[in-house]
Formats: sequence, C-alpha cells, structure tokens
Amino acid sequence: MSGVRLLIVGPPGGALATAAAMARAAGALCRHVDDARACAAALNSDAADLILADAGGDLAGIIAAQRGAGQRAPLVACGVDVPAARAVAAIHLGAADFIPLPPEAAMIAAMLTLASAAAVPAASV
Repeated sequence: MSGVRLLIVGPPGGALATAAAMARAAGALCRHVDDARACAAALNSDAADLILADAGGDLAGIIAAQRGAGQRAPLVACGVDVPAARAVAAIHLGAADFIPLPPEAAMIAAMLTLASAAAVPAASV
C-alpha cells in the first residue's frame, strides 16, 4: 500500500486530519484540499489513486471534478455522526464506500490496501 496517492477533500483539522496522519503512517502520499473547486485544481495538476471526501461536502462536485480531469480514482465518503441516509446518498452519487470518522487505523489501512491493489495494471497480475 506504500505510495498510494490519497487526496482528502474537506475541512482541515479534526477527524480528517487524523485520517491523513494514519494514512501517512501507512505509507500513503496525502494531499488535503478544502472543497470541490480545490479538488478539481488538484486533480488537474496530479493524479490520485484514492479520494477520501467529507460526506457533508459537495460530493457531486467532487465527482464532476474527477470526470473533468479524466480520473477514475475511487471516492470514499466519510464523516462524523453521519446519518445512514446521508451515507446511502453518497453511495448513490457514486462513492465507492463510506467510512465513519473518527477513523480506525485498521480501516484506513484496508482502504489504502484496496486502492493499491486496484492501481496495479492487470497485465502485472
């Protein structure tokens, strides 16, 4: 999982900062942006293997930014005390998964492992 390029989208600090620290400790290369507009700029300048986004943010805008940049990194929505309906709505919008925050190190590690496996070209398997 080392070297997974993780783009985190949401307000700085709090549980997202904790998730970023856990991801870095697991070997991920993390960038953090505040919102969908900054996400679009980040994706246009560099690829991401995985996007972790606050479920309370503009998930539709983040997905549009991905498409506009021609990227297909899985989007994992997350949040603190998120109602089940919002988590389901994130999946319906196109999120690959939802994880609750504050994060557990094992959950972050599993998310990075799956992203790393998905980034391996099929010809290499």
